[in-house]
Amino acid sequence: PDRIGEEPGILARIRAGEVVDHFETVRRHKDGRLLDISLTIAPIRNTRGEVIGASKIARDISARKESEERQALLAEIDEAVVEAESEAAIIQAMSQRIGARLDLHCCCLIGVDEPRDAAWVDGVWYAGEVPVLPRRAALSDFVGSAFIERARAGETVVVRDAFADPRTDGAAYARYEVASFVTVPWNHD
Repeated sequence: PDRIGEEPGILARIRAGEVVDHFETVRRHKDGRLLDISLTIAPIRNTRGEVIGASKIARDISARKESEERQALLAEIDEAVVEAESEAAIIQAMSQRIGARLDLHCCCLIGVDEPRDAAWVDGVWYAGEVPVLPRRAALSDFVGSAFIERARAGETVVVRDAFADPRTDGAAYARYEVASFVTVPWNHD
């Protein structure tokens, strides 16, 4: 609905006999999701050279657009990191940009001392009001052994529903209004 204004201009160009080449737009797939596409539209002419229709080719360019957005995010983070004067400023800059890009309300760096069963917030960015977070907490209050094994193996762990995922303790996350999260292991020696 928000792209209805594109059509009259395209139709006018086709009526004038122009080819519309690599027109980038967004269209809804039949399954409901939005797709970034590139359109090529050419007039179809009869034997007298009159425009009687149009031929349209739509190419899915979602992967390319995603790659461009990812590269732009990395460049923005890189620039912010270069300007940062401390590790805390780096974490803040990265968290803010990642949070905004992924439309998150919170992005934080959690320190973990597995042998001592401890976890703590090293750095945090919130889009809104920052809740009261514990200074330190028991790691085992939040995650189970399956989670720890995957993190220990260096794997990124995605938890889409902290209340239903068997690797986590949903009640512990509910206290801090965390419904889902991604964890990326990072060794800090």
